[in-house]
Amino acid sequence: MMSHTHQSERVAIVTGAADGIGAGIVRRLVED
Repeated sequence: MMSHTHQSERVAIVTGAADGIGAGIVRRLVED
């Protein structure tokens, strides 16, 4: 059970990082 909560926590962090990267790329394209 503990490993499951840790895994979902990790997924949330990875998803957040992916969103940040995606937003940065979009921002770059829009500014260009």
